[in-house]
Amino acid sequence: MGARRLLIIGHRGAAAMGPENTAVAIRAAAAAGADLVEVDVRLSADGVPVLMHDARLERTTDGRGRVDGTAYAALRRLDAGGWFSPGFSGSTIPAARETLRLVPERMGIIFELKAAADPRALRRGLLSAMKGAERTRLILSSCRAELLEAVGSLGCRRALVTRHGPDQALALAAGLRLDGWHLHYRHATPARIQRAHAAGLHVYVWTVNSRALAARMAERGADGIFTDDPALFVKLRVGPWSFGRRPVQSSSFRQPETSNQRPDRGLTRDKQHKASDT
Repeated sequence: MGARRLLIIGHRGAAAMGPENTAVAIRAAAAAGADLVEVDVRLSADGVPVLMHDARLERTTDGRGRVDGTAYAALRRLDAGGWFSPGFSGSTIPAARETLRLVPERMGIIFELKAAADPRALRRGLLSAMKGAERTRLILSSCRAELLEAVGSLGCRRALVTRHGPDQALALAAGLRLDGWHLHYRHATPARIQRAHAAGLHVYVWTVNSRALAARMAERGADGIFTDDPALFVKLRVGPWSFGRRPVQSSSFRQPETSNQRPDRGLTRDKQHKASDT
């Protein structure tokens, strides 16, 4: 199997270039030339989809408590950037709605849906957030099948996120007639990728932060990689932007221009998230 160029997906925006899941990180991914941007989505206490990886606020904000136990207005008042670097103090927690406006039209967007006590409430929140948005560039992903089933009628592509049990997960993704499979690179063998493609699934691999590993994933046939530092990989990307091997026919997508400008990373090793966690 020959090496393929990859779609480059900014992980949590661009988690090595700015505070994760913030407008700063999303803009950094866009400036670096990423093809897509991935962010994590949870519901606030009053049902607003917001960008946050953890269930609790302490790691990435100056707040305390659970995201789903805090109203959206209170979440907006928190500092979501100072933990990363003092220069990013004042960054706020974005809502999913504003993220859809923030990401340039040439880019795809992946909302990774985290745990939700009420999948129907998550669907309602996403439906409200997506009013007027171009849904063909949006992928809704999750490791939870019940959430993917709940959002099945929203007109977005869907993908299963896999941490463990890759063979069972692949069968589940195919059985649910999803569009993609997002798995850890340790599970991304050539045989599994080939089976996923045969089932009509695109295969995006997380989290890849070295060129050697990216080249290995390309050789195995992966369609894209999640990375904290998109600027390292833009020369490996494929265009026009597509899901797996099925190009999206849309005039709104174009091959991104390579940027030689890289935002101040401002990230120390002890602040990086664990690569094993999406």
